Amino acid sequence: MLWESKVDKDVTIVINNENIIKAHKCVLKQRSSKFAKMLDVNAEPDTAAATPTTQSTIVIQNKTFDTVKEALMHCYDIQNSDTLSSEDAANILIFAAEYEIEDLKLSMEEFCVENISFTNACLFANSALTAKSEKLKIHCQHFLANCMISHTAVKDIEKLNAEMKETLFLQSFFTVIEN
Repeated sequence: MLWESKVDKDVTIVINNENIIKAHKCVLKQRSSKFAKMLDVNAEPDTAAATPTTQSTIVIQNKTFDTVKEALMHCYDIQNSDTLSSEDAANILIFAAEYEIEDLKLSMEEFCVENISFTNACLFANSALTAKSEKLKIHCQHFLANCMISHTAVKDIEKLNAEMKETLFLQSFFTVIEN
């Protein structure tokens, strides 16, 4: 009901200087430690002139409107992950990590782990590194190593992060132990 309500929304989120979403500070501060820090910095000083309707603005650049909207809906306990594409999930994972929405990050990690395939493994691996998701990174490494062993084609392998390429390359060899 809060998400749908037009009343008492006291923060404006501007996405890429073109789209706007209104939200409640109290909701964002509870779900995201980064939003909490940002909103505390934007808070008006306690003066007689300050009113409860004072608006704050958060500007988010280089994220899609759909990614931000999905993450904010999660803050209001509205879940649409059943209809997410791999790209959406990867983008939301990165957003959740960046904006410190821990439960959303965990949810997107789980979604990615459960839905890893030869069509999205490189996307998920790159996203895992960006989002510092150790769990997803390990699953992607195992999945890609198995694809190497079975000679399975993997979409966008040339776009795989250099760190992950090196790890997979080194894992593909046996280590020689010298006496």
